[in-house]
Amino acid sequence: STTSATGTENKLEKQPMIANLLQSMQKEIDSAEKSVVLDMSELEFMDSAVLGVFVRLNEIAKRSEKEIIFSHLTSFVKNLFRHSRMDSIFKIE
Repeated sequence: STTSATGTENKLEKQPMIANLLQSMQKEIDSAEKSVVLDMSELEFMDSAVLGVFVRLNEIAKRSEKEIIFSHLTSFVKNLFRHSRMDSIFKIE
């Protein structure tokens, strides 16, 4: 399955958004046969909280013998993944 990731800069909405992202992605992982593809083409901003959710979801997927694939990364996300060394942890297409 493919899911689109989007970001927000509104800090008041951030915590519910993070919880909703985590919850919806856990459902995607549970229902996936092998992998969940995250289309990151519309993600313009992301902070450490979102990165933390992605790390947690990656761990959940691995425990379920599934994988999360990050696709269509924007230059911002590519740079963030590279500088945080997450490009060595996440599967990127």
